Amino acid sequence: MSSLFFARHAMGTVEETGKVAASIVDGLKSQPLALALIVINILYMVFFGFIAHTMQARGTSERAAMMEQTTHLMDRCFGKTSQ
Repeated sequence: MSSLFFARHAMGTVEETGKVAASIVDGLKSQPLALALIVINILYMVFFGFIAHTMQARGTSERAAMMEQTTHLMDRCFGKTSQ
């Protein structure tokens, strides 16, 4: 009996979610400026996510190069260093 209740409840949730999504799409059809703003904001977030990823990758490679240079200089000044 309880699984039947949850199955009916889940179907009602899915149907209500579909109705809400359809009403949002209908609302955006009547307001093209709002739709344009949403699209621009999504593109803006994707762009800054890409920039953040690129900066993180560059920082990682720069830190690795700096560590390699530091190790090389320490080897020249003090002999082989333990790692």
